[in-house]
Amino acid sequence: MRGTWERRDWFNGAAGLLIGAAVLLRLYTANLPAATWRVEAVLIGIGVPLGVAAFVAGGTAWGRRAVVQLAIVGVSTAFTVAVLAVAASHIDNLAPLSSLVAIAFFLNAARLRTQRQLFLAGGIVAAGVSVLWLQLVLLLHRDPMGVLVWAALITGIAMFTAGAVITTTDRLRRQARRTDAIAIAAQRVGLSTDLSEVAAAVLNASSEVFPATDFGGLLIYDRDREKLVPLAMSMQAGVVAEARSQAIFEMSPGEGVAGKVFLAAEPRCWGTPEEVASEHESMKTATRDQILALTGGMRSVAAAPLKLPDRGVIGVLTLGSTSRERVWSQEDLVIVQGLAEQAALGVERARMYQEQRAQALTDPLTGLANYRQLKTVVSQEVARARRGETRLAVVFCDLDGFKRVNDLHGHHAGDGVLRLLARSMSEVLRAEDLAARYGGDEFVCILPGADRPQAEQVTERIGRRFVELLSADPDLRRIHTFPTAGTALYPEEGTSAEEVLAAADAALIKAKQAIAARQAASP
Repeated sequence: MRGTWERRDWFNGAAGLLIGAAVLLRLYTANLPAATWRVEAVLIGIGVPLGVAAFVAGGTAWGRRAVVQLAIVGVSTAFTVAVLAVAASHIDNLAPLSSLVAIAFFLNAARLRTQRQLFLAGGIVAAGVSVLWLQLVLLLHRDPMGVLVWAALITGIAMFTAGAVITTTDRLRRQARRTDAIAIAAQRVGLSTDLSEVAAAVLNASSEVFPATDFGGLLIYDRDREKLVPLAMSMQAGVVAEARSQAIFEMSPGEGVAGKVFLAAEPRCWGTPEEVASEHESMKTATRDQILALTGGMRSVAAAPLKLPDRGVIGVLTLGSTSRERVWSQEDLVIVQGLAEQAALGVERARMYQEQRAQALTDPLTGLANYRQLKTVVSQEVARARRGETRLAVVFCDLDGFKRVNDLHGHHAGDGVLRLLARSMSEVLRAEDLAARYGGDEFVCILPGADRPQAEQVTERIGRRFVELLSADPDLRRIHTFPTAGTALYPEEGTSAEEVLAAADAALIKAKQAIAARQAASP
């Protein structure tokens, strides 16, 4: 945690002690003159407390700041260079010793956060060691070519070390980027139970993680149609268009980029326009033209499957850039797959919620709204009609002689008749209307904005369609029954949901009594 010493702080401290001990041992074996030892003692007396202070500071949040780290590297290098420079004329193997010290300091600087800081720390070390070599040349007048050899050697070692450090930090940065990407997507998706919200969250998170992304799509596999269908698409960063209801395009498994990834069940990327175009050759011409019209052509694409442990691949997440090539590498696919996994979890959760909600609000036999949903909708429509000062028609209906149908033909046949009546209502009613099963063979239709003549026309059309379906069914055509209806209007016959429903029920009873009276009067 920040503000506390970590294991690497103790390792760094131990490494500093070892370096200091190695330098002191080399000085001791060099048989330095007394005057030189006095200068070394002063430098060491100043450098050791500073080293201890640097170690203590390194274990604190303040000591972890880049400027402090760079200061530690600079001061450590300066004192080490000074100690070795004073003894340069008495040490034969100064170059290898200074090389190892420089490497140690540079590795200690590897904890710095950015490449710029690493290069700056390396520059400090290289500058200090350069001073040491210059001192060596000036004092000893040795072979300059030999000094250049050692300079080339230590520079190469430092470059190799820098490369290793940069590679390691890049890998750690990618791992952190993956973690951040998944965290962003998980946070955005959250506990959303709406498919469109899930898709928008994942696509927006993808755009943030990969800023070059200016096109994204979340495609879901429709098992009934055996097609990949867009759930949502992002045309620009932060702008998500719902595609599910627009049927923008669809593609088969194996078709195009998304189809290939769907079948392969593993993430892939295409780095150039030629590679993308080659994959799109497998598309139908119409589909390819639609995608080209939407995107204007992709220069780089990455895609990953939406996988669930128990259901396999349920869709594909595609990301594209129209401005840059090679936006995604093989290593980035781990991030794209992580985003796709969050999308898969969000889609499945939203689906389960919608299924459970549908089961709670629909009649299992007919698929129409149940009594619970009916009460809610009637209240909402009455309130809307009151605000808009408009009419609302409520139609109550049931099947004549339905008990006799069950008694003569069985409940299985009776269930079939109820399903046919529900189908008749679904086919006749408008999108803004509602059909619900009230209970038994009783049904209710809510018709916003309708007056009495319009409501009567609807009931007549339902009756005609019911007769057509019944006569066309080979198992039910022998059954004789017909729906009877009663209609009530808001606000003429009720000013609340309860009053309008009761008035419609009373109208149905009155209509059935009239039918019974006509039947009794007929010979």
